[in-house]
Amino acid sequence: ASGRDALLWSSLRKRISTLEAERKQHIARWKGGKCNSTIRFALSKDWIRRVAMEKYPVVACGSASGRLHVVDLEEQELICTSKDLHDADGGDETFLEYLFGKYDGGGVLALAISGSIIFSSGREGGLHVSGYSGKDSFIALGYMESMGVPSSRLKKEDQRKPRNYVEPPLVTAIHTKGDMVWVGTATGEIHAFPLSRGATPLITQSPSYVVKDLHGAAVLGIDVDLSLRIGVCALSNGQVKLFRLESNDEGHPGEVVASWRFARNVPARSVAIVLLKNGGAAVVCGCGDGTMAMSKLRMDDQGRVVGDRHFLDPLECQPPHRAAVVDLAVPIQGLLISGSQDGSLRVWNVNQDTSNNVAMGEPSCLYQLVGYKVWMGSVFTDGKRIVSDGSDNTIVVHDFSSGSESEE
Repeated sequence: ASGRDALLWSSLRKRISTLEAERKQHIARWKGGKCNSTIRFALSKDWIRRVAMEKYPVVACGSASGRLHVVDLEEQELICTSKDLHDADGGDETFLEYLFGKYDGGGVLALAISGSIIFSSGREGGLHVSGYSGKDSFIALGYMESMGVPSSRLKKEDQRKPRNYVEPPLVTAIHTKGDMVWVGTATGEIHAFPLSRGATPLITQSPSYVVKDLHGAAVLGIDVDLSLRIGVCALSNGQVKLFRLESNDEGHPGEVVASWRFARNVPARSVAIVLLKNGGAAVVCGCGDGTMAMSKLRMDDQGRVVGDRHFLDPLECQPPHRAAVVDLAVPIQGLLISGSQDGSLRVWNVNQDTSNNVAMGEPSCLYQLVGYKVWMGSVFTDGKRIVSDGSDNTIVVHDFSSGSESEE
């Protein structure tokens, strides 16, 4: 028995050693820019304006025509597509400029996917919910009723608007994680909806809470961290706001607990929460002029964000992009991806802190991937790949997991 135990422990140690070596190689590929870069899908006769991914290889695409498409990137094929779901043109030009700058390519504004459910928004206003169940099986479920149905989508058999009818706001940011979806509007609110409430149809559900203390500024980016129980949003007035996800002794869900303004005269366009070594965490903001900044969060010994001054002094990420930073994503702990309308993706090392509540080293840009265009709007990662739009009608994948590597 002792001989078998010794053999088992030896095999286990060898397996642990192999996994650790593979982990280090994976990190080295990310830090060294070693990846395979391929076009995994090209949309025929339309332009891709937004991409959303929960789990590779399935992605949802929002196009310039207002249609939605579900794509399998591994098989490089279209699973299903909608009819003209959203308006291709129109909308408030002020808010659209926050999202697209000077290069509004039309179509879908915001997009997210959770399982087989797709959340999307267009220039007609409101939040639309769709689903799919396989090849050629796109299902348009309707608009989230608590946020309002656009007048252009009211049922034809009832052309009269209801009494006290109000057009729904433009939805400018959508974020899903776990069993929730957070929906940011151009009127300065974030509606947090549960993805499941028993037999209640999804489109008839009311929000669990609403984040309101945003001074009427358009919500341009949202990120949440369930382990820290906090959310963060980027606003058109240049501010970043931190809000609670759960009730505790100090407050209620949706309560804004801290603000941070890096840029005075440009919108905060994108935002991400980054977990650091030694249990720390930071918030990174990408701005409408291409600048980026990182601010560490003050935390206690139990890893909770605490204190009257939640944000510590920010650090600039140098060099800046040359145009708006439209999306941020975290592939592995300590690394960050930024996507900009200057046509580039950058990978940053942000894991240069020293301890929980002291100043950290400046983030450093490791490399950039180029070849994109001004219509870049979405960057996603599963820790192995970068998936993005921004190249006309194609979806580009940079794969860091493959053994056959090419340096960018």
